[in-house]
Parts: sequence; C-alpha cells; structure tokens
Amino acid sequence: MTSVKKIAQIKAHGAILHQISGNRERTARAAFEMAKSEKCFYASHVFNPFFHEGTKTTVYEIFEQLGKMPDAFIIPVGNGPLLLGAYLAFQELRAWDYIEDYPKFIAVQAANCQPIATAFHADASEVSPIETQATLAEGIAIATPARGAESCDKWLCCDG
Repeated sequence: MTSVKKIAQIKAHGAILHQISGNRERTARAAFEMAKSEKCFYASHVFNPFFHEGTKTTVYEIFEQLGKMPDAFIIPVGNGPLLLGAYLAFQELRAWDYIEDYPKFIAVQAANCQPIATAFHADASEVSPIETQATLAEGIAIATPARGAESCDKWLCCDG
C-alpha cells in the first residue's frame, strides 16, 4: 500500500491518480497494462536501460570525489537495478585499471520483504516471489523483483 504522504505528493503536483488495491506488483502490472492499452511509454526505471547508466554515474562521482573507491557500498535493493548499475560501474572501473579490487557490496532489503536476500543466503540461482508484509521501507518492498535473476547472476562473479 502506498503511504498517505506519497499520495498527497502526487495529488499536490496535479497528477491524475489511479489507486489500485493490492500490493506493489499489482500496481506496477496495472500501470504497465494501462500504458500498453493507451499506447504510451511505461517509464519505470526497472525496465529502462538508461537507468543503469545513471547509477553508474553515481559510483563514478563517489570514486572521483573521494579519489579512491570506498571499502564498501551499501545499496538498497528492491527490484535490483541500483545494485546492477553499481556492479556495472565497478566492472568498468576495474577494466580501465582505476581499481584493482571490487569494494564490498552490502545489499539491503527490509526484513519484511527480502526475496533477494533470501535467495542469496540459500545460494539459489533464482529469486522466488514472496508475500509482502508491511514495512516502512516501501520503496524497496518488492515481493517479486523484476531484476532478481540478474542480481543472482552478479553475486558470485566479483572475484572476492
């Protein structure tokens, strides 16, 4: 369920609000279907290939401003694109010989909605959907992560 504050912000900006009952996945599915039926673009960052490029820029900025790579990155994970974008930036920085080793990745999920963390701890090759429970971390409360499989592909290939 979307927080009252987010709904108020949407209304304050004059957007037409279509409230969908159910979880976040049901809402995303409804938005996708509406975009398809209205023949318009579904602007979700989850499926936008350029989103990774923006995430990579964040990593480059941190590296440039610190003059080195931090020992660890803490990354909130819902669908997975922030984690994937950061990983792609680390790959490029390493390929260009700016860094020798990857920093530690600390992917964070809410205790009440942690399908990627559950798959990671089970050493699974796929992320299984879960039932979402209430959490204050609604931005990362994704029960069926669209990029979950890609997240699984990445966690074993960082050479330590």
